[in-house]
Amino acid sequence: MVKLAVVGYVIVSQLVAQHPLHGMLVTYDREIAALRSTQSLTGLRDPAAAALNAASAIRVDAAGAAANAEVVGSQNDAANRSREQAAAAAVLRSQRAPERSFATYSSQLASETTASLRAYGGAMGERTQRAYAARAQQLREKESTLAFDLERQNAGKRLILRLQLAELHLSPARRARLQSQLRALDALERRALDALRRNDAAELASYRSQLEGAAAAGAGAMDAQLRAKAGANYAILQKVFNEEAGDAGAFPLPSQLAAFTGGYAAQRTAQTLSFGMRSVTADVAQQFMRLGAVDAQSHRDVTSQLQTLQAERSGLYRTIVAQIQSAAEAVARERHLSAVRLVSAAPRGSLVNLTQAVAPRMAGHDSHS
Repeated sequence: MVKLAVVGYVIVSQLVAQHPLHGMLVTYDREIAALRSTQSLTGLRDPAAAALNAASAIRVDAAGAAANAEVVGSQNDAANRSREQAAAAAVLRSQRAPERSFATYSSQLASETTASLRAYGGAMGERTQRAYAARAQQLREKESTLAFDLERQNAGKRLILRLQLAELHLSPARRARLQSQLRALDALERRALDALRRNDAAELASYRSQLEGAAAAGAGAMDAQLRAKAGANYAILQKVFNEEAGDAGAFPLPSQLAAFTGGYAAQRTAQTLSFGMRSVTADVAQQFMRLGAVDAQSHRDVTSQLQTLQAERSGLYRTIVAQIQSAAEAVARERHLSAVRLVSAAPRGSLVNLTQAVAPRMAGHDSHS
């Protein structure tokens, strides 16, 4: 008579959920999800890309404006000079014309300065938010690591206490002592975690204050720089058109305006204006470039932390499954089964379900690891 081989199976998901380290597995999943959320915050653009795009746009606009100024300064042929002198005389006949020109140019400068400040402030705000979220995630990881270490450190004691409490014939006094010891163990872990969380909360509040202070200082410096450069550019043009007017009845050309329409002086003024435009935009572009570089580094740090967490989570899961496998094989040998399978759901056929028999062995295996 041939003896049939009997095969057993265990449902891995059920045993993982009953494993003493399942809580840490859940913590890893929560921390990984939280860290991923910092990479795509709702309504938050990519500040690094935005800063780099802004720097590129500023350079292009500045190059165009400077080139236009240089072209205007180089147009000094006789026909153009005649038209320029006639236009200058018309300007001197009406005091309102230069006032309107200066008002228009001043308004344009103010609009451009405000737009640049708004873009810089938005980028700084996004950088601050991302840096704060990353630091908060780092502190949560530190707290999770402490919780994991405490749980592993006390896993054996906790398991022994729970097994003793599971005995059917315990006296009330002994049961009370065991429960008191278990509560004391839980309270010890809670106190350690609460102390760390209080320290982390204080550190996080200080870090937010530092970030906001740095952002405010940067915005103030940028505001002063942009307005100073805009004022310098405005003064250059004002000097060209606003020299002494002479006798209003004779309408003489101002000396600076005459030089501007005379040829070389016009070119020098245009070159000065061009240099001023390129200088201010170069400074602003460098600020945006630095901002983009800092945020890009922050994004790389978050990615590195995420990879580390995922690797640790995978290692923990493999350890749990290996313990399940070891415990399942031990039960199969005791019951003289030929093999045992790890499955995700109950299979069809005559296989023996060892899931409930393996659960206590699995916890015992952890306590001795």
